[in-house]
Formats: sequence, C-alpha cells, structure tokens
Amino acid sequence: MKSFLIDLILVVLILIIATTFFSKDSLQEKNFNKAIDEFEVNIKNEEVVEAGYVSAVQDEENSIAKTSKYISETAVDGIKVVVNVFSELVDSIFK
Repeated sequence: MKSFLIDLILVVLILIIATTFFSKDSLQEKNFNKAIDEFEVNIKNEEVVEAGYVSAVQDEENSIAKTSKYISETAVDGIKVVVNVFSELVDSIFK
C-alpha cells in the first residue's frame, strides 16, 4: 500500500509539473513573446514587416494539454474506484 501511495503521489506531481510548464496560457505567452521579439528584430534591421499578427488567444488546446487532461481525469476516476472499493471493504468488515 505504501508503494502504491508513493506511485500515486509521483504521478500527481508529474501531472502538476507538466501542466505548469505546458499549460495553454504558458505556451501562448511564449509564442506571443517570440512574435514580439521577432518584430523588434525586424524593426531594428529596418525590414518591412509583412507577416500577419500572432493572436494571443487560441481556442484549441495543444496535444500535451489534452493528454495531461485525459491522464488526470483517468487518475481521478481510478482514485474514485479505489476509494469506493476501500469503503465497501471497510463497510463489509464492520457490519
């Protein structure tokens, strides 16, 4: 049981870290900052900027966010099953 809890905590920790670094807002901010930096370089080099603007709002989730969302939902469902089984086991012992 101890190793299961350690594994569960590690999975949750990995999900939190992955969500932090690959969240939708973080990726949008990186793309937006990259576009601003490229724009500034073009202006310093006196180049004509003909590229379209980069939108900071993206409605679609990236594949990492979708995967981490699926994994976290599956983990939550698994935790619910474990809690229900443990609850039924405790109920059956004390009846």
